Amino acid sequence: MMGLTSRLFTNKVFKKKITDIFKVAVGGGVVFAGINVYFKNEKFYDTWIMPVFSLLDPETSHTLAVTAAKYNLVSEVKLRESKLLDPPGQSSSLSTPMGITAQESVEV
Repeated sequence: MMGLTSRLFTNKVFKKKITDIFKVAVGGGVVFAGINVYFKNEKFYDTWIMPVFSLLDPETSHTLAVTAAKYNLVSEVKLRESKLLDPPGQSSSLSTPMGITAQESVEV
């Protein structure tokens, strides 16, 4: 059995096949990541990109995030302002609860 294993790993055809499999797998992963980054897939960012950033040094994460924002690789926030923040009975043009609080403190 030992002779078969050593012959198998020294065989040039076998090494070529393993190398080709590795290249295809890495290439497929790069294409997959590139397509998800291009289309700004939020689920991809949440499951793959953000966990990688949390493993890195904070300075390195920040530098990579700034570079990604510079080249427009991050998606825009798709959250809408909540109607629950509007004070009842008033049509407020303020967009944050802090602005509402500041306006109330000035009026008093």
